[in-house]
Amino acid sequence: MYTVLLLASSLLVPNPYFQASSNTLAVRELCNEARRQLNEQNYSEARETASKALKIDAQSAEALTLLGQSEFALGNLTSAEHHLTEALRIDSTLTETHRALGATFLRQGQFNEAQRQFEAVLRSHPDDISSLYGLGFSLLSQDKPSQALKPLTQAYHMNPSDSEILTGVMQAYLKLGQLDQARSVLNQLNRRFANDYAQQMQLAEILVNEGAYILAIVQFQNLLKLSPDSYELNYDLALAYHRAGKEDEAAAQIHRMLSQQERAELENLLGEVEEKRNNYVQALAAYRKAVELQPKSEEYQLDYATELNQHWNPTEALRAFSAGVKTFPSSVTLWMGLGGTYYLLGKYSEASETLLHTSEMAPDNPNVYALLGLAYDAAGPLQKAIEQRFVDYVKAHPSDALGHYFYGKILLDQNQHKAGTSLDQAQQELSRAVELNPKLSQAHLDLAKLFQMRDDTTAVRTQLETVIKLNPESSDAYYRLIPVYRKLGEPEKAAIAAEKFRQLKDTKNESAPREQVKKLLSGPNQ
Repeated sequence: MYTVLLLASSLLVPNPYFQASSNTLAVRELCNEARRQLNEQNYSEARETASKALKIDAQSAEALTLLGQSEFALGNLTSAEHHLTEALRIDSTLTETHRALGATFLRQGQFNEAQRQFEAVLRSHPDDISSLYGLGFSLLSQDKPSQALKPLTQAYHMNPSDSEILTGVMQAYLKLGQLDQARSVLNQLNRRFANDYAQQMQLAEILVNEGAYILAIVQFQNLLKLSPDSYELNYDLALAYHRAGKEDEAAAQIHRMLSQQERAELENLLGEVEEKRNNYVQALAAYRKAVELQPKSEEYQLDYATELNQHWNPTEALRAFSAGVKTFPSSVTLWMGLGGTYYLLGKYSEASETLLHTSEMAPDNPNVYALLGLAYDAAGPLQKAIEQRFVDYVKAHPSDALGHYFYGKILLDQNQHKAGTSLDQAQQELSRAVELNPKLSQAHLDLAKLFQMRDDTTAVRTQLETVIKLNPESSDAYYRLIPVYRKLGEPEKAAIAAEKFRQLKDTKNESAPREQVKKLLSGPNQ
């Protein structure tokens, strides 16, 4: 993949737009010397020469720019930014300085600031190809492909032989989901790189990074013609098949590779593929084999234990997670799995204790707190400790909707038989949760319970009907709507709600705590 480093370096090529200063002849000569040294890539000498010029005239914007360019080339980005910014403070019209500062911001990952600098150049020099190029990549890096496409296309038309610019055009098309256009550009690039394996591999990496797995499959297939025995390419092809949802092709590719050599990562990938094919026996066997081949892999241990939890025996999963945390005592995900598995087995005290320990290890992990919130109801004497964790968590993470939800639910559960001011904080937390995430149906359901305690029937109805819109399978919401509609004098709606409740009461409730725990433990591969 073409790096920002390569891009930014190309942007430092001097151009004729620099505005000459009215400094002394000595300063002018030193600046010319520093520029020559930059062109010859003698960056340390250029820095020293520019520094000499500044000793004669500390207000020389040209010398400051050359010093900033030298620092940039030497990798001293903070110093480069300082000197270039100072040069622009003295003379804001310096085109070369804006461009160099834009390149510096690109290297620092400050893409919005880089965009501003390139736009400053283009206002006075709309055909500056380096700034068109820099602007396009700044916008791409901010995930603004529709805006990036125009300057990149303009730069390409000015210099059709520049493959880096054409690669940027392809990336813009990929981000826009315009695969036909991206494929056309990709074919053009591959023709240019017909005998350049490294460049074709970089294109494959871009396709994978952009999630264009269908195109990546073809790219890897073509690369395998050049290097058919490459393990990495064959593995990448299998992975691309898997991520493209072509699980049969992925399985066939992996089995071909396993027939030649047995590797843990192949077995683990096969487990993922068979999981997606709903072949749980084969998935479990593959995950187990991966652990046997590489017992010191935290990832493989986690995937194996998770598979046991999802489709087999939680008791065996408990053994696997217990073994995992002994081998990897600092693994948050394995401790989460252990705590969640205790919960699924009905060992609520152990679950709460384990998850409290996990929250100490990872005080900022939202999934840990989601599990802790689900464990609260059955936590017994540990409820107070869980409540305090949520007090601290929502203070540290005021934008976490689930954090506010669980804390609000805890406060509500404590006050089921109390009304008035004791419910105010619970309402505040639950309201904050739905403000942050209006689609959080369980928060709306608990707000309905709260309003019912306050005998606010209209508010109860509003919250329950919102739950139904968000989760039409919520039997609890329909059940609670029956008396609400009756109280409001709407017997027909009450009858409809009662019928819906009868239809749904025996179905699997995805919002039930056990199902939520399993979902949190499922991981990205399930």
